Amino acid sequence: MGLIGVGENDNDLAKKAAQMWHTSEPCSEYKKFTGAGHIVNMDTPEQFNKALEKILR
Repeated sequence: MGLIGVGENDNDLAKKAAQMWHTSEPCSEYKKFTGAGHIVNMDTPEQFNKALEKILR
C-alpha cells in the first residue's frame, strides 16, 4: 500500500495525475492535503506525517 497525496492548492495537472495514479493502484491511499501546494510534506508536515504513519502501521 502506498500514499498518493496532492495539495489542495497544487496545479490542476498534478491533481488529475494524482487521481489517475490512485485509480491505477488499487491498494493505494489517496489524500488531498488542506492548505498545501505542490510539496505537501514541507507545506503541511503534521498532516503529511499523520497520513504516512497511518499507512505504515
